[in-house]
Formats: sequence, C-alpha cells, structure tokens
Amino acid sequence: MFSFFQYPFSSLLIIFLLVINKILVLIIYELPFAIFCFWSIPLLFFSFFLRKRSIKGYQSYAFILLLYFMFSSLRVFGVPNPIIFDIIELSLIVLAFVNALYGPKNINSN
Repeated sequence: MFSFFQYPFSSLLIIFLLVINKILVLIIYELPFAIFCFWSIPLLFFSFFLRKRSIKGYQSYAFILLLYFMFSSLRVFGVPNPIIFDIIELSLIVLAFVNALYGPKNINSN
C-alpha cells in the first residue's frame, strides 16, 4: 500500500490524468469548452481537500466519482463504438474511486 505522504500524490496524479484526457477530447473531438469546465471544476475543487488529507474530502470525492462513473459508463457501454479516450476515462475513474475508498483508511492508520 502507499505510505502517508505518497497517497495524496497518487490521488492528485489520477485527477491530473483525467483532466489531461478530457483536454485531449476537447482538442481532438471539439468538446465544448463550457462542458469541459463543468466537468473539470469539481475535480480541481476536490484536489485541494485531497492534498489536505481530509477524510470528509475523500468521502465526498468518492461520491462525485460515482456520478462521473455513471456518465462515463453510458458513453462506453451505451454506444456501439466508444472512443478510446472514454475507455481511458472510465478506467481512471474506477482507479480514482478505489483510491478514494482507501484514502480515509490510510489517513487514519497514520
């Protein structure tokens, strides 16, 4: 498992990768900028609480990730030919959710 000082770094790295993935979708597939902002602002907001190692921040982040998972799974499993960036996004969201579930346990144990 991660140590106490590496754990927030992994959470922030996943958020960074999610935002980079969405920027690529913004550029390549001409996603409207308003949708990009609406999608990325909650992640950037929670990155502050994750860096502070807030247990409630991790719990709220996990709840928001469930909403992201719902929308992403519709784009992956609801269309005949999903784009690769949606599959990457879904994988990163699942990884972020598992990371968010173990965050409070890691904070409490240290």
